[in-house]
Amino acid sequence: NGSLTGNPDGLNTIDPSSPQSVVGGGRDNRIGALGPDNVLSGGAGNRIFDDVQGSALAGGISNRIEDLCYYSFLGGGMNNRIIDTAWYTVLAGGESNSINNAAHAVLGGGQSNRIEQGSLAVLAGGAGNRIDFAEAAALGGGLNNRICVFSEKAVLVQVFAGTDDLVPATTRVRFLGKPLEMPLTPSILGRT
Repeated sequence: NGSLTGNPDGLNTIDPSSPQSVVGGGRDNRIGALGPDNVLSGGAGNRIFDDVQGSALAGGISNRIEDLCYYSFLGGGMNNRIIDTAWYTVLAGGESNSINNAAHAVLGGGQSNRIEQGSLAVLAGGAGNRIDFAEAAALGGGLNNRICVFSEKAVLVQVFAGTDDLVPATTRVRFLGKPLEMPLTPSILGRT
């Protein structure tokens, strides 16, 4: 079938129904069924599941590109996942990060970050950050930040400062369709 498995003593396997796929080395790495043109370079315990095509997993430990995730790239790290129709995505590395059902998304790394149903989303890194249900969203990093859009009428805004002065019955959020602007006096801007 044109597939190649490196390091046969490392128990690396490629299902016979996955033509032109390669496992380059490492140990206990597997490419599942019906997965043409995949590359799993090395590492340990990594998996490219069934019905994945044209994807690459470079290495690391216990990383997964799961069913129906076409033309995706997972760089390395540990316990990272590209899951459930996450097409044309990049997850560079880190630990316990995931991209789930989000086409054309990029997750740079960090720890426990997640893009869920956020096509065209970019999450650079940090820890505990999430983009949920938000199209074309970007989150630079940090700790426990979240972008979540449920519809054009409902948006979740996560507040990290104290909320003692906010009264839910009278608090309002208005989206103006332009970036945040903040007027500053010349003295706060520093030297000119």
